[in-house]
Amino acid sequence: MAECINDLAGDILQDCNTVYGVGVEKIAYLIKKSDLDESATTYTKPKITKIALKSGKRAYRFSIPSKTPYNGLIYEDQNAEIGIAINKTLPLRMLADSPANSQNIEAFKNEDWVAVYENKAKGADGSQAFCVIGYEQGASMQNATLDKYGDGYNGGWGGDLIEQNAPTPQIFFDAGGIDASRAALEALLCTPAE
Repeated sequence: MAECINDLAGDILQDCNTVYGVGVEKIAYLIKKSDLDESATTYTKPKITKIALKSGKRAYRFSIPSKTPYNGLIYEDQNAEIGIAINKTLPLRMLADSPANSQNIEAFKNEDWVAVYENKAKGADGSQAFCVIGYEQGASMQNATLDKYGDGYNGGWGGDLIEQNAPTPQIFFDAGGIDASRAALEALLCTPAE
């Protein structure tokens, strides 16, 4: 039987030295969940220290809008009767009304994805820099919208990448500091032949 966490990690006190912050950086990473090599990925709740992909597979970058408000990147408790169920939502704005983005919408709707984004507030030791959505349940697109006149979409596509009912409130990626984590993510962008 799985062990439930029933104790706090420590005191919860207002600390003026704690780094809080609103917002995320402009680039995030997407990985098709079925491309993860889970036997070579290192995960100890709530932290991933190594992300490995199956041979010949790669990650992708995507842009996060740089102007505020960038609404919708939220984690919401679903108040499950037993256990924990958190819905994690990452809005995607792909902009162009194009054949490539038509294909992207299909892929987002038909597959499960893992997304890694970077917080602006990274924490004193960098351990809260990178957050992961989709690792446990997979995330897929909902609310895909082509809005030809909407300011938030610039006449293109958008939607929400949502992981539903995740049992862990938040998962972080830390490969040994901010620079090492960023380098590890960038290394996932190329297939071995590149």
